[in-house]
Formats: sequence, C-alpha cells, structure tokens
Amino acid sequence: MSKGFLSALAGLAITILAWTAPLEWPSWPATAGMWLLSEVEFDFEDQEPVRKSILVVLLITLNVATWGVIARLAVAAFDRVRRKPEM
Repeated sequence: MSKGFLSALAGLAITILAWTAPLEWPSWPATAGMWLLSEVEFDFEDQEPVRKSILVVLLITLNVATWGVIARLAVAAFDRVRRKPEM
C-alpha cells in the first residue's frame, strides 16, 4: 500500500479516536474550525438541518485531512532520517 493511503487511514483512525475516546487532542482541527466559524458570528444551532449536516461532513473531512497530512509528514521525516547517506 502507498504511504499516502496509509497516511489517510491514520487520519481516519485518529478522527474515529476523537469520536470514541474521552480525549480532546484528536479533534483539535475540527474544534479550531468551529472556533473560526464562531469568530465570524456563525451560529451552528440556528442553521437548518441540511446545513448542519454539510458542516459536520466538512469538519470531519478537515480533521481526517489534517491528521493525514501530519502522518504523511511524519513518515517522510522518518524515511529521511532512516535513509541518511553515510559519509
């Protein structure tokens, strides 16, 4: 499997962890997104159900993508350290 696919799976796993575990750190990208929306005076509670659903899907996508990129960068850093040329 490719490193990008494995990174996407890691992002999905961390997002599922955010739903099921009583931890706050796995959901910080979505939490930051909600905070930014509140700063522009967007009230989630006043939205119609379709807009709420779309927003939740976008926040889940943001969370998965953020953790996937972080995982991919970690894999790239690990590969770079592991393949360090010998002098």
